[in-house]
Amino acid sequence: MKDGKAVLGSIIRDDNAKPVILGAKDCKYASVLVAEALALKEDVIRAQFMGCKNLVIEGDNLCVINCFKSIWPTPWKIANILKEVEIRLRSFEKISFIHQFRQGKMVVNFLVGKGHRCTYLSRSFESFSTGFFIRMS
Repeated sequence: MKDGKAVLGSIIRDDNAKPVILGAKDCKYASVLVAEALALKEDVIRAQFMGCKNLVIEGDNLCVINCFKSIWPTPWKIANILKEVEIRLRSFEKISFIHQFRQGKMVVNFLVGKGHRCTYLSRSFESFSTGFFIRMS
């Protein structure tokens, strides 16, 4: 968060952990929680579009991860976003959620730093596979 603005940063990796899509986006005045939920939604849409079948979703926001694991109730601010994600996740064969501390995500941290300066930043790579990791910041 910078100047009251949240930024989303994400990496979609193939099943060999090679980056497929890097993305960052300034979320205007969204909270960190809303930015995390929006990052997940955008990446799940991308994964659907790319035709992947299996997802490993890693995120540093424990609330978003634990909502999908049914450990915590969903906060009302992100309920509609997560409901849409939940519906979209039905199209995948296998999904898992992992909480990842942000300190170990240097590339995502770099993207978040760049995201404050742009409306939307995305970089695609040629690598493609049917299993993906989605790493959110």
